[in-house]
Amino acid sequence: MKPTGRAAASVAMRRHAVDMALSPEQVQRAASVRERLLASAATVLVTTGVHALTLDAVARDAKVSKGGLLHHFSTKTELLQALLEDSYARCLSKIDELAASDPDAYGRFTRAYIRASLASDLGNAQATVVMALLLDPALRAEWLQRVESLLQKDLNEDDPALAKILRLAADGLWLSDAFTLHTISATERAELEQRLVELTRFRPPS
Repeated sequence: MKPTGRAAASVAMRRHAVDMALSPEQVQRAASVRERLLASAATVLVTTGVHALTLDAVARDAKVSKGGLLHHFSTKTELLQALLEDSYARCLSKIDELAASDPDAYGRFTRAYIRASLASDLGNAQATVVMALLLDPALRAEWLQRVESLLQKDLNEDDPALAKILRLAADGLWLSDAFTLHTISATERAELEQRLVELTRFRPPS
């Protein structure tokens, strides 16, 4: 179980004390190790399934000692929590980047959401989120709170119903990609994405 209350505070204090004693180079190396552990956790989840995710498997994939892993994540729940936060932050950053570069305000967020959801440079981020939520249902409530802000942006669009339909369609497409639910060629996928983006510019009759 994940430490709570005094136990969690004690764990955090011990880690903080250790980190305070590190040199800048050691802090950088520690951050690099943490990134490798998260990447390995995502790899194990997506390639071998939820039941294969163990701290030993992640440490082995990352080529990190079990003790090194436990310095960053003392439990599997803690690892999943960090993995979820990392995946969400990457997706949100991509959405913000795409929205900021879009000069057309009409449907801007929905276009950014679609493009970010289907962006190849996010790798396994979305699939990792789904796998993590399947593995630990207790994380779902927190995940729903996190995406509430994204849903609210849908409601702020000029046509909120269409925005939500398009967002859900994009979710379905990346889920299909992640878990091979349908056979879709690269050309077909590009066409589907383009059609979704085009629909964000649809203006209902006044």
